[in-house]
Order: sequence, then C-alpha cells, then structure tokens
Amino acid sequence: MRTEDCELKIDAAAAACGLEDSTVKEVKRAASYRKSLKERFPEAENDLSFLPSQTVLELGKKENKAFLPEVIPALKQKAAEGKRPTKRDIKQIIQKIKHEDKPEGKPLPNGKYNVILADPPWRYEFSETMSREIENNYPTMDLEAIKQLAIPSEDNAVLLMWVTAPKLEEGLQVLNSWGFTYRTCAVWDKERIGMGYWFRIQHELLLVGLKGSYPAPQPENRLSSVIKSPRGSHSQKPVIVYEMIERMFPEGKYLELFARSNREGWTSWGNEV
Repeated sequence: MRTEDCELKIDAAAAACGLEDSTVKEVKRAASYRKSLKERFPEAENDLSFLPSQTVLELGKKENKAFLPEVIPALKQKAAEGKRPTKRDIKQIIQKIKHEDKPEGKPLPNGKYNVILADPPWRYEFSETMSREIENNYPTMDLEAIKQLAIPSEDNAVLLMWVTAPKLEEGLQVLNSWGFTYRTCAVWDKERIGMGYWFRIQHELLLVGLKGSYPAPQPENRLSSVIKSPRGSHSQKPVIVYEMIERMFPEGKYLELFARSNREGWTSWGNEV
C-alpha cells in the first residue's frame, strides 16, 4: 500500500472514531517508520506487523537506531514465541548489547597515580521495573570484573571510592582486591529522599582506602565527613568532591576511574570519556 493511501485510511478511521490530532500524528509516524523498517530488513520476511505502534516509535528514536540490526531479529523471535514485543524489550536488548562494550575493555591509563577516585558501575539484581534499573543509564559490571581491574596505583596511594548503601560489603571487597586497606569514609547527604527497600535512601558513601604510607591531609585540610549537596542526574557526583580531594591532597597525581567527564588536572578513564 502506498504511503498516501495508508494516510488516507488513517484519517478516515480517525474521523470515524473521533481520535485526537496528536494520536493521528503518532499513528502516521509509526506507519511511516514501519514502512522504512520493512525496506531496511527484508530478512524479516517483509512483515513487521508483529510490532505494536508504540514499539515501532521506540525503535525510531535516534539513540536506538544504531542497534536495529540486532534488535529486529530479537523482537521477531519474541513474537514467534507468542509474546508481544514491548518498549521494555527494546531497552533490555540494547542494554545486553552494551554489555559487550564494558568499561574494562578500554585500556587503563599509562603511568602510576597516588590519588584515585573511583565510582564503580555496580550491578544490582533486585530492580522490580525497568524504570528503576541501573542498566537504563549506563552498562554495569559484575563484582569479579571490577575486582580484577589492575589499578595503576603507586606503592603509596590513597583511594576514594563511591559505594551505595547496599553495596558496602562489595565495595570493601573491591578496595582490598585493588591493594588498599580501609581507613574511613565520608557521607554524601543528597538532601532529597530516594527509593529503597529498607530505608528510603538519601545518602551515598565515599570509602577511603590506603596503600603503603601515603600521608593523611594536613590538619587545615581535614574537612567534614558529611558532604551536603543536592542529587543531580543519575549517578552524577557533586563537583565539590573534586575540590575537596584537591585541597586534601594538593600534591597528588589524580586519576578518576569510571569517570563521566574530564576535569583539568586529572586523568579520566571510563566508557563515557
């Protein structure tokens, strides 16, 4: 059917059912993109009728188009099993693909560092809905993969590592595996209550580990262990923490692991930089 004929039929059906203009536009957009999908993926037997309109529109999003060659066959297989493909399925498939490009696949920086800030991408197993899954925001790593990273630290170094409350025990394991001994921690008060299964979490921990005999901050540079700063976007940490570290360890050679952005004077490593 020609696109023009399809749109005329949609208009006629919309008029008969009294549909709103926004709904009509959405249906037309889905029909148009469904046609382009058929042209791009003839291996799908030129039949993508198994995809609901909302799923088609999800596929059409700019950030999802690069994954279409893997997503289309996976959705078709799901339909063949008698299951209705959904937007959630698309997100799950894409995140599975992203796992194949984990941060540990990127070479660690050359050289040695004595002040290291780390924000490991902890993997959670208890998320009840896709909207709450960490995987919606960035690819995670399993505990053993994080522990096995060969951190480029000097013989005398300090590690500051972010852990959420449920990941405290795993955080200590990672700290030890990287060659550090736990010394103390700070608490980030996010000033706004979040989600949780036991408590509604409002804080995050910044563990401090020592390797060798790296010196503690001078008395005038010993700051409060409570960091008050509003939470930002998912996993984003307060800028003030970098400023605190630079004040506490002014002569440090700084490295940030699993960084989300670059900072002057630091070496940044991660799949987002």
